[in-house]
Amino acid sequence: MWTVREPARITLDGEVSRLSVALVAGRLNVVGSDGPARVEVASAGRRPITVRHEQGVLSVRHEHVPKLPGIVWWLTRLGRRYRCDVSVALPGDRPVEVSLVSGAAGSPCSAWPGGYARA
Repeated sequence: MWTVREPARITLDGEVSRLSVALVAGRLNVVGSDGPARVEVASAGRRPITVRHEQGVLSVRHEHVPKLPGIVWWLTRLGRRYRCDVSVALPGDRPVEVSLVSGAAGSPCSAWPGGYARA
């Protein structure tokens, strides 16, 4: 397990069978790659990002997200603390589960105009 608080690049040794991402705010890119799976965090915001690789499952997430009603979240602007910029590269045939509360998620894809598929 890695706790990322500043820009970092993590290359994984083992096989990745599935990706699970749960981030609060920011930008997420998921790309297919022939090489080993890796996670690149360009910025982590004020709240750390946890990266785990257990039993083939790669998970990237913000931990300990407060459970507040939407209007309270918006008024207190807590999302700013979680803003991050994360890229994940893994074999292109792996299933991906993404949860991103506020931000942009994309994956390079030649079938979509502009080269990106939006989630």
